[in-house]
Amino acid sequence: MLAATTGKAQSIAIEVGHPEAYPGLDNRLTVIAEGVDCRNMYVTVDNGLVSKGDSSCQFLYNVQLAGVAHLSVYTISGGDTSFIASRKIVIRRWPEQFAFYGDKQRGAMSLGEFLAHGRVSSPINAFDISGNNPIESYEILLIRGNSLLFKELNRGGQITDQNLKRLVEIKDGDLIRFKNIYARIVGDPDPRKLNDIEIEIIN
Repeated sequence: MLAATTGKAQSIAIEVGHPEAYPGLDNRLTVIAEGVDCRNMYVTVDNGLVSKGDSSCQFLYNVQLAGVAHLSVYTISGGDTSFIASRKIVIRRWPEQFAFYGDKQRGAMSLGEFLAHGRVSSPINAFDISGNNPIESYEILLIRGNSLLFKELNRGGQITDQNLKRLVEIKDGDLIRFKNIYARIVGDPDPRKLNDIEIEIIN
């Protein structure tokens, strides 16, 4: 619960549905001002959009980037709008997200299973949301014994045809590493670096 007091000794309480606001979500705000009917309340924000919710005291707040927003609350009476108070809301980055090849971050696969998957993915790991974080790019390394056979940049989650043709040469015991994996995460202005992946080929 966030509270503020104006110069008129009028208090305002703002309850946020999540512990903090997050980008890309319908953040539910309950705004209550002392002595003010919620039906006569008007709310604005300097970062994102705010709209009326299901009840008169509830508002939905949407924002695209992590950072800070200032919520201003007004009362409307007889056609006049009067400022009540403002509050700062912190918009948090989404929690840590993870990259997978198939369902693995580290482990063994047959060559057929490896080629069948053919992509690095990052299922959304937050807020009970289904879907995937778009993969921007990653490096593929093919290692045999102590030798690095090739290292290539791959754009997008799907392994490109050019890189896939080279991976057909994989042999039993080879290691494939996916490094410097970057994904687009809601609310981040730049691609976020994710975990590395290591797959051993066992036939």
